Amino acid sequence: MRTDWPFFTTLTGLRWDGTVSNDALDFETSIGIDWNTYWDVATRTPCGWSAEMRIPWSSLRFQEHNGEAIMGITMWWYIAAKNEQGMYPLISLNWGEMGPWKPSQMQKYRFNGLRSKKPLYLTPYALGGVQQTSLLNSDETAYRTNTDPKIEAGLDLKYSLTSNLTLDLTANTDFAQVEVDDQQVNLTRFNLFFPEKRQFFLERASIFDFQFRRRQPPFYSRRIGINDGDPVRIYGGARVQGRIEGHDLGFLTMQTAAPADSLQSENFSVLRVRRQAFNPYSYLGFMATNRTDFDGSFNTTYGFDATVRVTQDDYLAAKWAQSYGDGLANKPFSLDPARIFLNWQKRRFDGFAYEFTYTHAGRDWVPGMGFELRKTFDGGKAAFSYGWIMGEQAKLLNLRTYLEGFALRNFVSGKVESAAIEAGVEMRYRRGGS
Repeated sequence: MRTDWPFFTTLTGLRWDGTVSNDALDFETSIGIDWNTYWDVATRTPCGWSAEMRIPWSSLRFQEHNGEAIMGITMWWYIAAKNEQGMYPLISLNWGEMGPWKPSQMQKYRFNGLRSKKPLYLTPYALGGVQQTSLLNSDETAYRTNTDPKIEAGLDLKYSLTSNLTLDLTANTDFAQVEVDDQQVNLTRFNLFFPEKRQFFLERASIFDFQFRRRQPPFYSRRIGINDGDPVRIYGGARVQGRIEGHDLGFLTMQTAAPADSLQSENFSVLRVRRQAFNPYSYLGFMATNRTDFDGSFNTTYGFDATVRVTQDDYLAAKWAQSYGDGLANKPFSLDPARIFLNWQKRRFDGFAYEFTYTHAGRDWVPGMGFELRKTFDGGKAAFSYGWIMGEQAKLLNLRTYLEGFALRNFVSGKVESAAIEAGVEMRYRRGGS
């Protein structure tokens, strides 16, 4: 699976980095802007504007063989006043806005003389404070002062086992420095989905990606250390992610304190493996999650997924998973504890494109570490579009017409809970309007 790391800067030297997965299928599920690695940048403006980036090889997580590595690079410069991008290499507009982000379209370079380094990063922390509370005594003649000192300490460790395999360890984890969530007002009947912003979970988070639909994964890392929006102490854990002999590997295990509504400490564990198959744009994968406490209660989810590039622009995606736990037996051949997702899509902006989707969640499907908006449903989606990329002299950059519809049914009640049909025309002007 191709994954890349974008690095951006501005005229004044502001910078941000992120991750791109799934060959930049869309902004919502493929672009992550909360990752933060080790690098530096400087900008200069004496004779025009220029920028110089210094990115350690250890931050790129590359694979080398006998000192040789092949990497892809895309460089682009956005000029806001002209709504213009200067780009190398030139990437076709066939993919619309996502074209410049796609790792598959990068210019390939062969680097020689690279040797795997194994940097070790230690991040200790210590927090101290004291709280005093003054209360009147029983005779109400004087105040009695209680002093409550608080001391916290912990450690994070990051070590590169190989140039493309990283180990993270944490003890008494502290996330006090994490950016707060954007405030959202929920006017729907569904739970709100908040993205993960804790650095421990972000590096190569795309390896753990197993989404049935947008923002409906069987592994949602915010189930760990957070309960109904309140933090839960994390005693410690380990995380390994990277690539071994063509296999993308992700493993995570974390031990937390008991949440507010339980008396038992919990363990969260995840295993994810996937491998490129058939062609460079296809893969086969497996994932398993397990959530258990010291009282013996548990929830286990496991499943297989595949994305196959059938033709130049046609992709077939199939995902199947099962869950079982307290009071529910493992029934691998039953639809009751199953989650199924099938999708056939022609990924192209210009010309004729289409998408067909079928989805199903059984009555006993309960992913203990996942995020789901609904229960006991099935349904599908169909979408058709036709697009044009205009000539260089046209005021329009591109034009697309589309027709799409979906329906989701609760098969227990037999009622359709959500349905929509939509048709429209999208236009983008060269000056930036749309």
